[in-house]
Amino acid sequence: MRDPKLTFLIRCAYGAVWLALIWLMVRYVLVWLLPFLIALALAALLEPAVVLCRRRLHLRRGFTATVLSLVVLGTVAAGLVLLAMVLPTAVGMAVCMLIHGAFGLLG
Repeated sequence: MRDPKLTFLIRCAYGAVWLALIWLMVRYVLVWLLPFLIALALAALLEPAVVLCRRRLHLRRGFTATVLSLVVLGTVAAGLVLLAMVLPTAVGMAVCMLIHGAFGLLG
């Protein structure tokens, strides 16, 4: 039987090695894997809708997955465009309100 202190030190060393490996993966590998992880998450989220359309509408799986993916990507793109249109206006208004409130220059 090993000494409990030695066992504790060995477990701490293993834990430190695992933490270092996880940190290295997050720091360097995740940047390269992120598009694939996003695609995997999107596929997992769309799977119930694809199965439902396949059962109810009797559509092919590839066609249904393509259409639903394009709908989701179009929705995300439209949201980003709207955000890009609204954000500068909101930031400009906030800056004007800050200047007006703090210094009383605009009024």
